[in-house]
Amino acid sequence: MAAIDTHKAFRTLTGAGFPDDQAEALVETIGIGSDELATKADVADMATKEDIAAVRAEMATKTDVAAVREETATLREQTANVREQMATLREEVATKADIADMATKADIADMATKGDLKDMHIHLEQRMTNLVIQMVILQLMVGGLIVALIKLLP
Repeated sequence: MAAIDTHKAFRTLTGAGFPDDQAEALVETIGIGSDELATKADVADMATKEDIAAVRAEMATKTDVAAVREETATLREQTANVREQMATLREEVATKADIADMATKADIADMATKGDLKDMHIHLEQRMTNLVIQMVILQLMVGGLIVALIKLLP
């Protein structure tokens, strides 16, 4: 709240040749609304244009949010694909019961050799390892997106 020294203002006006009644009326008019003027202390706590520009520069744009949403949707889709691939691999792996059912003398001639089984086993292990790595990467990416989204929140 700004304070005006009305007595000093009155003396200055009368010293400049204003009649007392005019000087008093002018000082009174100037005093009206002076309670609503801001002081330097009031203005010191206000944000500057630079402060506002800095905040705007840090804020996410609609394009940023849309990109994060799109990337999240892509990650969800990729995660679903990896899960489907893992389910397919599980179906392809033979159980002991499956092997016991195949072990007839007539089928033995048609069965894969130990070398074939070893090659298939290595191939399946590689595919499973790749899928596990993809799942971990996807989980890390989703986690990163979640952290990024949380940072974007006010």
